Amino acid sequence: MSTLSEYIADFLKSFADPVKIDLIKLLKKEKLNSKEIQNELDISQAHASQKVNELKKAGILSSEKIDNIKYYSLKNYEVLRLLSHISSFVLDMEKKKIEKLRNIDNLEKII
Repeated sequence: MSTLSEYIADFLKSFADPVKIDLIKLLKKEKLNSKEIQNELDISQAHASQKVNELKKAGILSSEKIDNIKYYSLKNYEVLRLLSHISSFVLDMEKKKIEKLRNIDNLEKII
């Protein structure tokens, strides 16, 4: 396996967690501190810290201290475009699955 494939797979793991996806979407509006992230996502401090650190490691989030409070923001807003493409792709696939099920259901009614 190529190194690039490994990097891509590691990066895509950032989208394999609903909390991380919600965190990315949350930070598209404004930078937030840990407590605000906890409250908005209704998760524990430890859980928020873990998810923030994972996204920072992936290069998706950055942080800055303002008056001794660490705030988190998106490092690169291109990640929102990527998330939008993934969302559209997944929704399209789900629509196709539903349509296929409807066709099977209609066929069963005929038989």
